[in-house]
Amino acid sequence: MMRQVRLGRNAFLMVSVLLVANVKAGVALDAEITFFSESSGLLVDGGGNPQAGIRVVRSWKRTPEHEPMIDETVTSPSGAFSFPAATGTRPMAGRLPGTPVIRQEITAFGPGGPVTLGRAVKTNLDPNGELEGRPLNLECRIDVEPNGDGPVWGTCREVSGQFAAAAKAGGGALELTWQWPAERSIETGFFVRVETVRPTRRRFMGVRNSPSLAGSLPDPRDVVGTVIHGPDAVRGRRITLRVPGAEVKEITAGAIVALGLIEGGRVCVCVEPAPTGTITESVTWIETWACARSDR
Repeated sequence: MMRQVRLGRNAFLMVSVLLVANVKAGVALDAEITFFSESSGLLVDGGGNPQAGIRVVRSWKRTPEHEPMIDETVTSPSGAFSFPAATGTRPMAGRLPGTPVIRQEITAFGPGGPVTLGRAVKTNLDPNGELEGRPLNLECRIDVEPNGDGPVWGTCREVSGQFAAAAKAGGGALELTWQWPAERSIETGFFVRVETVRPTRRRFMGVRNSPSLAGSLPDPRDVVGTVIHGPDAVRGRRITLRVPGAEVKEITAGAIVALGLIEGGRVCVCVEPAPTGTITESVTWIETWACARSDR
């Protein structure tokens, strides 16, 4: 036989206040919470060489009293590793006042034993809440002692933009976006050996297969090649870049070109043939390259 329980006035008011507070805070009763955000990284040694086939373990504790949750992966031939977001549903306790304390750790198990790549305490339940809304993209060392110089205690530093996407892609081709220079100075330059320069493909009724601004520029061309000198996260990767034809009219297959990028490596604003000479001379040139075409 079921007993009916009658809530007193004070209990009823307390429940009402909690529900209204959650509505005002924008918290749905079934809101998803993030214990450990989606993360990606590139594992390297002191010379920037990728560390392939290394076991990487991620763990997190929802509260100090909980047993740690663990998942693991193995680095790709390019040294890349990634983990999906660890999420759950907001419990009633999560709606009550208080600050969450989620202990996070990423450890690599190399030939020399375990190395702490990252250790942190997450004090919120938001996606990408570890780095104030920025994606959790890291480049980590396997050959140094952990310290507190990076975004977390460990051996990692934060990377961003297209280079971070490169680490996550684990060897896939990178598609760079083109923009007119507009008197902007480049932030990063690297060399690409061109495989082909081809007209942009068109779809039915002549509509170009491109959602980007470059698809509306005069005589757009697709430049495909491989990075032969540049940041570790992109070296050896295939690059595709759609640019106005005038920017590459002197460039052919087999040529080596310099790409000038901005916005953390996501946007290309300059394509220029590399100078002839020795590799040493070319590397010295690109380290001080100001992109002669960026002021057009």
